[in-house]
Amino acid sequence: MKILNQILLAIVVLNVSVSEADSATKQSVDFATQVKQLLSDRCFKCHGPDSENRQADLRLDDRDAVFSHTASSGLRVIRPGKIRRSELVRRITSHDEGEVMPPADSNLSLTESEIELLTNWVQQGAEWTPHWSFTAPVAEELPSPANKQWSQNEIDQFILERLEREGFEPAAR
Repeated sequence: MKILNQILLAIVVLNVSVSEADSATKQSVDFATQVKQLLSDRCFKCHGPDSENRQADLRLDDRDAVFSHTASSGLRVIRPGKIRRSELVRRITSHDEGEVMPPADSNLSLTESEIELLTNWVQQGAEWTPHWSFTAPVAEELPSPANKQWSQNEIDQFILERLEREGFEPAAR
C-alpha cells in the first residue's frame, strides 16, 4: 500500500510539473503585433475588406464580424476563451481537405507554430486591440520624488524618481 501511495504521489507531482511547464511556455499573444499580421497574410485575401473576393460572407478584418458571425456549423467564428466552440480553430486544425483553412488551392498554409499561436490567442480570450498608432496617448501621472528641490520641469521628476528608485542621487550642478 505504501508503494502504491508513493507511485500515485509521483504521478500527481509529475502532472503538476508538466502542466506548470506547459503554461509557462505559452506566452501572452498580442493581437496587433502577432495575430493581425498572420490573418492579413493568410486570410484577408478571401475574408478581408474586398467585398468582390470575399468568401462565405465572412470578414476576418472586422472585429464585430469576427465575434458575431456564426458559421454554418453553428459555431461562432471566434468564441473568446473557448477553442472547441470557435470555428476558426476548428478550421485551421482540421485534417479534412474540404474544411481546412486556408484551403490547399489557395497556395497558402499555416505552420504548426502559427496554428498554435492562433489557438492560444483564442484560448487567452481573443483580445482584439487596435494598432498603437490608432490609440490616443494617455498622459502618465507625474512621479513625486523625495528630493523636491532638484527638479526644474516634469522630465526631471521622471529622471529623479528613477535615480532614487535605483539608489542614486543626482550629480551636483
